[in-house]
Amino acid sequence: MTKLLVEHALKHNVILKIYNNFWQNALDNYEMYEMTELLIEYLNAGKLIQNFSEDYLFNNKNINCEIVKLLLHNFNKRNTFIKINEEYLYKAVYIKDTDLVKLLIDYSFKNNVLFSNVVGCLNTAYICNYNEILVILLAYTNKFNITNDYLYNIIMDNNLEKIKFLMEYANKNNIILNFNRQSLCKAVENNNFEMVKFLIDYASKNNIIINIYKEYLYTHQYISNPILKVLIDYADKNNIVLHIHRNYIYNAISYNNIEMVEYLMNYINKYNVTLNIDQYYLYENKYINEKIVRLLIDYAIKRNIILNISENYLGDAITNNNVEMISLLFEYANKSNTEISYLSNGIKNNNTKKVKEFIDYVNINNIIISIHKTYIQNAIINNNTEIVYLLFDYSNKNNVVIDIDFECCFNNAFNNNNKEILVLLIHYGSNNNNIIINDYLSNIIKNNIDSIEMVKLLFLIAHKNHIILNIREECLYDAIIANNFEIVKLLIEYSNGNNISFNIASSLLYNNESIDDKIVKLLIDYASENKIILNINEKYFQKAINNENIDMVKFLVEYTNKNNMIIDYLSKAMDGNNFNKVQQFINFVDKNSIILNIKENYLCKAISKNNIEILKILIENANKNNIISIIEEDYLCDSFRDSHHDLYKLLKEYVNNHRNALNNQGGFSSNEIYNILNQWKIEEIERVKSTKTKNTTLVIGTNDFTAEEYDQLDIKRDEFLVVTDWNIKEGWAYGHRKNHPNEKGLFPKVLVKIYEDINGNY
Repeated sequence: MTKLLVEHALKHNVILKIYNNFWQNALDNYEMYEMTELLIEYLNAGKLIQNFSEDYLFNNKNINCEIVKLLLHNFNKRNTFIKINEEYLYKAVYIKDTDLVKLLIDYSFKNNVLFSNVVGCLNTAYICNYNEILVILLAYTNKFNITNDYLYNIIMDNNLEKIKFLMEYANKNNIILNFNRQSLCKAVENNNFEMVKFLIDYASKNNIIINIYKEYLYTHQYISNPILKVLIDYADKNNIVLHIHRNYIYNAISYNNIEMVEYLMNYINKYNVTLNIDQYYLYENKYINEKIVRLLIDYAIKRNIILNISENYLGDAITNNNVEMISLLFEYANKSNTEISYLSNGIKNNNTKKVKEFIDYVNINNIIISIHKTYIQNAIINNNTEIVYLLFDYSNKNNVVIDIDFECCFNNAFNNNNKEILVLLIHYGSNNNNIIINDYLSNIIKNNIDSIEMVKLLFLIAHKNHIILNIREECLYDAIIANNFEIVKLLIEYSNGNNISFNIASSLLYNNESIDDKIVKLLIDYASENKIILNINEKYFQKAINNENIDMVKFLVEYTNKNNMIIDYLSKAMDGNNFNKVQQFINFVDKNSIILNIKENYLCKAISKNNIEILKILIENANKNNIISIIEEDYLCDSFRDSHHDLYKLLKEYVNNHRNALNNQGGFSSNEIYNILNQWKIEEIERVKSTKTKNTTLVIGTNDFTAEEYDQLDIKRDEFLVVTDWNIKEGWAYGHRKNHPNEKGLFPKVLVKIYEDINGNY
């Protein structure tokens, strides 16, 4: 009856109203499936008023699955939302109804409904081996990021067929199965090459990035070569940098797998991967394929890695006349500054024949090798003159510099009493700009090594064999600073005997105050012979005076006299207007009959300081020793014009006393100075003198003065003072500061002048 009604309604466009309980009866009774289908058809035609509760499939979990499929098809088409009890998913999996599972999953995707029992459903599908359903559910868990281990478990079980089926099914149905690196690593761990390759191929085709961590191939050292290549290929294509353990290289080498070694080294070089090659690997493994050895050495050269290489490789290359291999080995030895075992062992074993054949071979083939310093040392220790000669001869002919430890080699040859080797060493040192020998001397000097006999022997052998050692100034300076008299003496004697010039700086004895007196004498003698002017620090004079070293003072004074120099000791005393210090020095030289050449430079300095007392004592000493100072006429004239009365008197007296001598020596070319003296009016002089005897006189300071005694007064340049007594003490005046009568004391007359105002009044 119901069927007839619905068909009639469809045919005559009649709208039927169906109550909810009718729907319920139809859905609950599978025998009414056709009726339900007819009602849904009517509903799809838009003719039927639907009174269907959206909660019905949620609240009723026992509806027949075929009816559920029918409803879901309809609701999916109409984009109608209803709630579905998740038990239907479990039922669909349990009865292996793939279509219903798809419908439920599609409905879930479309309406963003999450089935919480999906993991349990996965378990059922996995146990029952429902592979199509398993793929659908795995895709579902991927979409909703639901954690599960089923794909991992399949891989762990090494079930390649199942994995293939799942992924092929997924591909056919446009389903992406994501898997993580743990799954891949498990396949690697199982050493299942096909599984690994299948997973990586699947990942590559579906743009799945497996984040293999960079240390994986370092911490897992025993992966088989086929799997290793698959992993590295994948990493290379995806620009993933993997650190590779050296064991992979070693294993490939042990099986002479050149292709694998090349493959690994290409990847390592491309990504600048560090490979910790054991430095003794090529020493302990002596029969590795030549091509592999090249790869390892090329890598070592690029990375500055030190490798000890067995002499077998070089020996075989020489036997086979493999010049290319020999060149590579030497290039590496040169760049890494390492020994060549073949040559090194020949030298250590005193095998002269082996060394000679080797040197001859490289010479014939124009191969440049480096001569390691240990080669020379070992040959000398073995007292093998011929090997030492071969090495030095090769070095000289090929411009190869040997960084030899000259001191060590020289000492060993000396201990062996092998003069031939000593000659070879000195020849080599002299042929290489004497750098080696100079460094040797510097080391002895700087470290205070007691090797004077060795240095003597060095010079003696050089002399006997006509070898000139161009000793540099630094060696002499080092010896001077170290106060090593014997070495200084030896160096100077050697330089004198071989026309070697030391460019001694004029400031050497000025900047260095504590050089031993014996060395100072040597240096001054050398300077005198070579027309070098040395400025001598006052400390040397002071020390000699304090020690009553008359010979030293005389020696220093004679040198300064000869070179017309002001003695630094006196110069500084005059700069400080230190009369006592000047007097002490003059008294010392007078007492010990040392002639001080008081020339114009001394007098001019005293005049410039307006120091009458110092000038007076200098003139007295000069007169005593019959020394005439020829002061330049212009300077003397200017001095007269600018002089104070006492200084003027002293200069006038000096000029008058030595008038004939000065004229005879060409001191004056005119009578200007005498005209100045005659023009100085007596009354003017008397007026000045009378002014100085007044009770008080206003004066102004011409230079600073620092009091040295309790009764003296500090004064400043351009400071106004009042003189109350001009004659209290020879060379001194007594007074006080202007407007400060309580600040009083003695001060030098020469450091003040009478103040005149603009009208000339005092």
